[in-house]
Amino acid sequence: MANIYLVLFYLVAKPWRPASVGGGCGTINDWLAALQLALLIPVVVWLGQHTRNEKWPRRWTGIALTASVAVVLLQLLLVTGVLPFAIQFGPVSVCVVLLYCWAGVISAAGRRRGVLSHTTFRLGRLLMWALPVGVATFAVGLAISALQGEGSWAWGCWRAARRTCVANVSVLGASRSPRRGSGAHR
Repeated sequence: MANIYLVLFYLVAKPWRPASVGGGCGTINDWLAALQLALLIPVVVWLGQHTRNEKWPRRWTGIALTASVAVVLLQLLLVTGVLPFAIQFGPVSVCVVLLYCWAGVISAAGRRRGVLSHTTFRLGRLLMWALPVGVATFAVGLAISALQGEGSWAWGCWRAARRTCVANVSVLGASRSPRRGSGAHR
């Protein structure tokens, strides 16, 4: 849902232009991103409980839980006006990268333990392996934005980080374990 408001924000508000309007869509997106990550926390805990016998998933569960809580708090501080975007952006971006890595680690462990379907396993691994591509795309977008002089560098960063965060939350929040007897964990 937050993705819809993010797209509307850029279609309507055009924040890189002076005197832009329609910033409400961005605020709705920010609230929904906080909600989506808050809803991810029980998923992180559940998967952590089912894979806690393995060293790496146990460590990454702690990292993902910390990153999820941090993003929720940072988003809430942003939307309430306590924290400016320029400060919020960096830590949220780091948390999103950590959540992508967690998705790869936990999906493999979840598959081995039989709590995630093969499709969810592949999706989690794809997220982790796509991270370098996303970082490279982000860097190119940032460079182009800076060279063109259209808008500040922060808007280019913000767009890339928001897409990454919202996509991550949407995909991971939609993951579910297979039903018993479904044969999905073979």
